[in-house]
Amino acid sequence: FEAFFDALAAMSETAHLVQMFDSTVVRAHVSAEGQKGQHGQALGRSRGGFSTKIHLKTDFGGLPIAFHLTGGEASDSRNFETLLDIGPDINPRAALGDKGYDSKSNREAARQRGICPAIPYRSNAKDIPAFFPKRLYKGRARIEQTVGKLKRFKRIALRCEKTARNYGSFVALALGFILIKSVHTA
Repeated sequence: FEAFFDALAAMSETAHLVQMFDSTVVRAHVSAEGQKGQHGQALGRSRGGFSTKIHLKTDFGGLPIAFHLTGGEASDSRNFETLLDIGPDINPRAALGDKGYDSKSNREAARQRGICPAIPYRSNAKDIPAFFPKRLYKGRARIEQTVGKLKRFKRIALRCEKTARNYGSFVALALGFILIKSVHTA
């Protein structure tokens, strides 16, 4: 399923312009908990309990191009560089993320790759520049809609699989269906 998703994601028409980043927490079902061997299975404890976090990367049209699974307690900011590196081998002109990705190291990592970061600053940040691309940032609603579509798949929303590999396969399959449906309706 991962190869199926990767082949579809590589056909993105806007990934070279803008890529958007977001994450969502999926609460794990009781059957996903195992007593031994949970380490490395993208399961962790967060405020909502035992959960997995799906870090998603989409093109400007909101079509998924890559994802990464971590435990539910993982921060968005620490997974920004991983998201930049996975997916089709295309460097976009801009990277859009929410305030969860706000850090100097993330902005620097994007600039080193020749990408303009469009990440809003937190309210307590110092030295906030006067210019921020608000019109471009409004397009970030598309990734939120994609996350909503992904969580409509029952198998994704419940997270019953014990291993990250099996759950990742279902996420790839669901994202592949989202890509196919977008092509079919266009």
